[in-house]
Amino acid sequence: MKTQFSSPRRFAVSTASALLAGALALGGLVPAGAAQPHPVAQQAASAQPSALLSAPGALQVPAANRIVQVKTTSKLNMRSGSSTKHRVILTIPKNKTVTVKSQASNGWYQVTYNKKTGWISNEYAKVTKTSGTGKTPKRAKSVKLWVTPESTMNIRKGAGTGHSVVGKISKGQPAYATSKAANGWYKISTQGKTGWISGAYVTTCSKGCAIDAGPYTTNRAGLTDRYFAKTSGADLFASVKGKKCIGDIPKNSIAYRDKAWEKKAGPVSGWYYMRTQGTDGWMKASALKRSTNAKTSNTAKTTRATVLKQANGKLPS
Repeated sequence: MKTQFSSPRRFAVSTASALLAGALALGGLVPAGAAQPHPVAQQAASAQPSALLSAPGALQVPAANRIVQVKTTSKLNMRSGSSTKHRVILTIPKNKTVTVKSQASNGWYQVTYNKKTGWISNEYAKVTKTSGTGKTPKRAKSVKLWVTPESTMNIRKGAGTGHSVVGKISKGQPAYATSKAANGWYKISTQGKTGWISGAYVTTCSKGCAIDAGPYTTNRAGLTDRYFAKTSGADLFASVKGKKCIGDIPKNSIAYRDKAWEKKAGPVSGWYYMRTQGTDGWMKASALKRSTNAKTSNTAKTTRATVLKQANGKLPS
């Protein structure tokens, strides 16, 4: 009895088909029509793609709505493969539009420029045209919002979990958002870090917001708009609509209105953003007054010499 074998050619074709199926199943290609995050100008990722995708004639993204044209956002090296480990073929100037032949699993584009074909980083190229529609994909839109995470979150280099982590933001830590991607991710800046976080796990605010005004050394901090607390226990809130009370301010305490941060936090009629008692937050305008009759003179005639003579813990009020 003879054992049946496929011909070598048929065996090679079936093996290639299996490899192709595996690549597709493992996400070897960027999904057709996927929303492209707004590029962040940082060092391009150097993850090594598979041999199939880095070689000339790489697998093509399905024709429907695939990226067919991009524009460089800075001077950009064209390389022989889809990572920074490959040799440079030439440099493409900024603001040059090039045709995309294919896209690797790490996002790099295979393009043609000056009769040369090679690979460029997607981090420094803006999509200008896709096949099928001929329209430019939606870009991140500008916003002016404060976002507060519902749990500790990763800050990523781009608007999606496929991008590298550049930092973390803690639960309840407000951050200012300047852009919103089509997939709902926000571009934020907080504590020296700039990147993207998912919009699925944050609350947003545009008026009377809890904010991060950064560190400061004095209540005054260069401010001149001075007020005094009318009564003992005047409330200082983290936000206008929130229930979080930062502290109860004693009567006649000096407080300075910070109009710059008030504007960025979203002005609300009848509320002021104040610096007082070593912290900052929102106070009702009705809880503040412009002047005080509280005594401010040294009625006890206390001198420096008197103070220095007092034992630790024994200094009278």
